Amino acid sequence: MINEKHITALAHQSAVNKAVDYIENHICEKIELDCMAKVANLSKFHFLRVFKTLIGETPLQFIMRLRLEKIASSLLSKPSDSITSIANEFGFTDITAFSKNFKLQFGETATKWRQNNSQLNPEDVSSQTITNKSLEHYVNNSESEFVEPNSITNKSIEVKEIKQISVVYYRHYGSYIRTDQLHEKMWAKLFAWADLNGCLRNPDLKTLIVYHDDPNLTSADKQRMSFCISVPENLKIDSKIGKMTIESGKYIVANFELRPQEFILAWDWVMKWLPNSGYEPDSRYCFEMYSENTNPELFNIGIYIPIRV
Repeated sequence: MINEKHITALAHQSAVNKAVDYIENHICEKIELDCMAKVANLSKFHFLRVFKTLIGETPLQFIMRLRLEKIASSLLSKPSDSITSIANEFGFTDITAFSKNFKLQFGETATKWRQNNSQLNPEDVSSQTITNKSLEHYVNNSESEFVEPNSITNKSIEVKEIKQISVVYYRHYGSYIRTDQLHEKMWAKLFAWADLNGCLRNPDLKTLIVYHDDPNLTSADKQRMSFCISVPENLKIDSKIGKMTIESGKYIVANFELRPQEFILAWDWVMKWLPNSGYEPDSRYCFEMYSENTNPELFNIGIYIPIRV
């Protein structure tokens, strides 16, 4: 039997997840404390305490860090855009304040950071040059064999228009390091909820994982990963699970057939291909979607990157 303390903890986690989703969906706008607290259905003062306890940062610190990380990523993925225009896009109208905060977070100016972290050229991408260090973001090497960088092949890459997808999710706060224990636990928990609530009868059921942060920019303890299944838009949910929307629009979709330890190679392949593709990403969610595979040792996945039109 679930005790009252556990019920309160679930309600608090649900409230914070709603606030975090609201922040992410409005990251380019001015975000007021009153609005966040209202979304979380908590008083302002209670919301501040609960948010800091569960996230480890105040809402203001979280918003500032998230904006700066998105700017740092955009500096590389949008090489033709000026630093000022990118900063303005994410709500920094005072370039002096932006410069001060960026240097405080990354230890160098935005100009220097862009120069020092420029993407590889197309020849590097085609050879799929992946560093051992990058593997550490997703693969627990104590549990997984080393994967040679040229061992994966991109099956296809295309631009697709997708319709809005409503999903329910369980969110993992912490390292993206991929372990069988974590993924099995999260999927089992999600499908158990879906089965109890009649969500598995949908013939067009979609399963996906949203990676909210760039592991090259966000420390492991602050990374967020949402395990999702698609549900009807009007489905009512309880406090045990979160609900969010994958926005409609155009996406780059790169399709792969992978072993679990190869996922990071596929993501790195896409991220190195993107800057020279002629497409620019926008601020919607990046995610991977799964489809059936007759080989139980392999996953058919599509990596979805939202793009500007």
